[in-house]
Amino acid sequence: MAAMNFVSELKPFKNMWKIQVKIIRLWKQYSAAGGETIEMVFVDARGDKIAGTVKRELVGQFNRVLQEGDTKVIINFSVTNSGGSYRPSKHPFKIVFLPTTRVRICEDLPNNLTGLNPVNFGDVLNGVLDDDYLVVLSSMAVLSFLGDLHYSTNKLAVRVTVLTKWSTITTTMFRKTAMVLGDQKGSTIEATLYEELDNNAITMDEGDCFEIQNFKVIHASGLTRLTKNRFHIKLTSSSLITRIQPLPYCNYYCFANFLNVNRGLAHPKYSIDLYGALVGVGNLDIYAEEGVDGIPYGLNHRMQFTLINIEFVQVRCVAYGNIALQLYHYWNSTVATVVLCVLNFWRIEWGEGHLNHVSSYECLSKLLFEPEIPKFKHSE
Repeated sequence: MAAMNFVSELKPFKNMWKIQVKIIRLWKQYSAAGGETIEMVFVDARGDKIAGTVKRELVGQFNRVLQEGDTKVIINFSVTNSGGSYRPSKHPFKIVFLPTTRVRICEDLPNNLTGLNPVNFGDVLNGVLDDDYLVVLSSMAVLSFLGDLHYSTNKLAVRVTVLTKWSTITTTMFRKTAMVLGDQKGSTIEATLYEELDNNAITMDEGDCFEIQNFKVIHASGLTRLTKNRFHIKLTSSSLITRIQPLPYCNYYCFANFLNVNRGLAHPKYSIDLYGALVGVGNLDIYAEEGVDGIPYGLNHRMQFTLINIEFVQVRCVAYGNIALQLYHYWNSTVATVVLCVLNFWRIEWGEGHLNHVSSYECLSKLLFEPEIPKFKHSE
């Protein structure tokens, strides 16, 4: 078995290297000459760093096995001269993946092995540093998780997935984009993005992952909330939003107990998720929505149905708008005898001492049928 090498030992004219390294930075880069490549910065157990590249023709081969933050054993790769401006490491060489390169899982290197070596602010201002190399400033944001945020949070960064997103108009006629974000630990939080940020060269779409810095943490408020997080992220014109590689899969569902919903033990202030089988599906109705002072706002669709769980407890539900149309088309096209589905981000509508029904929010609730449901643990 080949001995493990350290980053400091790597040099050209040999391919049979074997190293254990942590991927401390990973991004995709496009150039007219080289197309789309995967660029990385590795650090080994000694803290030495080296850059790495997966060329265009091998991106498909290695895309899924390389994730930022992972520790890997990498075997059989090329080592070439490192050139160009803005190099992430002072190592004279860089790693280039080959078709025969092997990437293996291994024991993680310590979490505190970050490869970060902050430089002095005075050296930056005085121009004594080599501008061919990227630097780390000691005031950079520290990566945190959503569950650790609090009102006095400062200079933190979070890595999140956009779970759902919708837009509203504020009283001052600004367009406000609201989102629910989730991190890799399964924690969620609501966030707000105002239209003055639209000039950013990045669009935050559902399912995409981002690293966010320079944001404000405020107390969560509102009559209805989509998460139980006590805080809310407010993105400002100084917020830094960077698209990143997909985060590891996490179950963000918060399934409510059917009996608790029927008995009023689930607080109607918070949205819920439900998982069960469709029964008693009604007709697609068209109704007039009421606006201000009872004046009709317009026509909309709704569809009543019942959801039943494995213990045969039922919850009455009403789907509105696009969700109603989605349910109608699926219900009338499926040949399945049992239709399982997930209601995601639905609200509890409580009446005079009893549950009226669970209903969908326009534009943000989701209805996922069995073929679309990823593997998850039932948390009821």
